Amino acid sequence: MRHMLIASCLLALMACGKGSAPKDLIGSDQFVDVMVDIHLAEASVYNLRPGTDTARSVLKDHYATIMSSHNVKPDQFLATFQYYRKHPDKMAVVYEKVIEKLSALEAEWSNKYE
Repeated sequence: MRHMLIASCLLALMACGKGSAPKDLIGSDQFVDVMVDIHLAEASVYNLRPGTDTARSVLKDHYATIMSSHNVKPDQFLATFQYYRKHPDKMAVVYEKVIEKLSALEAEWSNKYE
């Protein structure tokens, strides 16, 4: 899971450029929570043979559930993600928080199931 997270972070941080913030930009704390849930969903689906139709279908369902549970529209999420992608300094701050939350969950689950 960590390798996938690190790769995702690097890809996201590689984009450069500037742009104005979308009018319906998701707040950074909420965006962090959405990204945590997305990474958890992607990690769970990774075990289903990534790239298969089944995995894509399950992941699509997970994304819809995540967006709904956070009261975020898919277009709003994509616009926010594109904004942060164009601002690597801000994306780095978001991903620091995402990694902190995922690490805390990992530690919690490790302690719980040892």
